[in-house]
Amino acid sequence: MAIDVTLHFDDDEEKALLTNMVDIDKYWQNAKSVKLSRVMNRLVVLASDRNPDKIPIEQKKQIIRDNAFETAAERNARMVEQIGSK
Repeated sequence: MAIDVTLHFDDDEEKALLTNMVDIDKYWQNAKSVKLSRVMNRLVVLASDRNPDKIPIEQKKQIIRDNAFETAAERNARMVEQIGSK
């Protein structure tokens, strides 16, 4: 599964954002890269004894492909169920 995400900002929102950042697209691309790196590193640590800082991205992706992880939606549902059963 792969997804494409498009963000839309009206003129006023764009004007506001440009007072805070030079390039809106670069900002969001960087935010995606930072978040993705942190999450992938966390999953590598959970699934292996490897140091994520010492392995290339393709090996990280393979570790993630080879393992099953609970999604955020699944984790939230489990937590709601646990709270409800108390």
